[in-house]
Amino acid sequence: GASAAASARTFVQMCEVGPLHLRIDYVPLRSYRSLYGNLSARQLVHLLPVSDVCVSFERLRLTGLDSWEAVLQASLVEWQPQLVSQLHRYLSGIAPVKSLVNIGNALGRLLLAPTRPAPLRGIHTGGVMLARTVLEDAAAVTTRLLSVAQALLEHLDATLGDSSAAHAPLRQFAGAAQQLRDTLAE
Repeated sequence: GASAAASARTFVQMCEVGPLHLRIDYVPLRSYRSLYGNLSARQLVHLLPVSDVCVSFERLRLTGLDSWEAVLQASLVEWQPQLVSQLHRYLSGIAPVKSLVNIGNALGRLLLAPTRPAPLRGIHTGGVMLARTVLEDAAAVTTRLLSVAQALLEHLDATLGDSSAAHAPLRQFAGAAQQLRDTLAE
């Protein structure tokens, strides 16, 4: 009724949006039970954690639109090619892929070190960088695995309840996992 009439009277002569830069960090909080059903591609994307994905959109200028919905639709149409061209950033932000990309970059720098002006220093720096990258990514993977294990143990602990004989050891293991995760995060 009234909102449809107000929407029909809206006219956007010009809408300008400056460059838009987004940084995406996403950790799925859904239950792991959803893994057992038939997953669509959209659901599968929501199961994958991503970190430090940067997506940029250029300045946008729209004119002569007759509703806010038309502004939104025109924005999506204009920015879709830019988003599609940056999907590789999303893929490189997925945790296992990101580790492989980081290690590959460090290995590439090590292999290209002899072609640089100071090859011995480049080999030393590249070797240190490769070792640091491998250790950091191993710690990150371990942290993620411990987080999943802790969540599963907490779910199991809640399911078993306080009266279970397994309650105390599970709580101790979850506490130890949290301490190790905190230590690795430092």
